[in-house]
Amino acid sequence: MGFTTECLIRKNTRKIRRKLSLIGYENDTRKMRCITTLECYYGKRPRTVTYRSDQMIECALKQGFIDCGDNEDLFFAIAALRDDTDIFQWFTDGEKWVISDIHHLLELKEYFEEIGFDYSKTHKATVGELISHFNNNL
Repeated sequence: MGFTTECLIRKNTRKIRRKLSLIGYENDTRKMRCITTLECYYGKRPRTVTYRSDQMIECALKQGFIDCGDNEDLFFAIAALRDDTDIFQWFTDGEKWVISDIHHLLELKEYFEEIGFDYSKTHKATVGELISHFNNNL
């Protein structure tokens, strides 16, 4: 249980690595499900690939990683997807969007009603919804 969706971003900065740490990633390649352009992790027995960046990206894409380009907001939204908590997850009712700062946001029906969400339609955003949302809001 834990992170669910493999993704990559085409840059690698201290800020990105720090934020990955804040959302729960450890410096343990066995637990990584996202990558920066300097690293490639895949399979149950991850490996670091240090080829040129285009070869690394090709490797990750063949393994099913979602390419976030250089869009940090999209990268962190997808990298944060987990099945064991709601923290750092995006929620939507199809029109409005909010990011969770607690572990089980969907249990707070009153919160969604208070911020004007249609609770009957509110759910954790899917990868497709996140891609659409963050690419449309650039």
